[in-house]
Amino acid sequence: MFRLYLSGKEVNIDLVAILKCFLYSLEFIWSIVVFAVSASKAKSPPGTCQYGPMSVCNFGIAWGVIGWLLTILIIVLVVLHVVKDASFTPLKECIANAVMAVWWFIAAVVFSAKEHDHVSETTNTITAFSWMLAIFAACSSALALYQSQREKEDDFGLSAPPPPTYTEQTKI
Repeated sequence: MFRLYLSGKEVNIDLVAILKCFLYSLEFIWSIVVFAVSASKAKSPPGTCQYGPMSVCNFGIAWGVIGWLLTILIIVLVVLHVVKDASFTPLKECIANAVMAVWWFIAAVVFSAKEHDHVSETTNTITAFSWMLAIFAACSSALALYQSQREKEDDFGLSAPPPPTYTEQTKI
């Protein structure tokens, strides 16, 4: 947590919260890209799939839509926790993001391992974005775990005490 003074007022800036917000934004956008590119580009011309069987393209669409909805659910739960102090603790957030990391890892492996006749920009896009989503979700999980540990330390009084004031230092 950083303290910044603006117009004589102290403003606390939590770097972890800013990073989490940035990662959630990327996860939201990237998951849209996975299912949108799977739906529009990988299945063109209609009735074909650049990965080979149509089932792989349908998998990409379904996997992306479900992943996108799960990402929205996690974001809503995190916002509710911050705004209304709901029961979605950082530890639960860590577990949910770990599940999402595994979710996107499976998609990335499927897209990477699928044999296709030619490598196109479309198939590379879907594969790359799936791998990036797995990494983003793992980073979100790590940040939530860090936040959980930090809150646990604060709850048990294990954090460092505040520095002494000038009057406390000069007391004899």
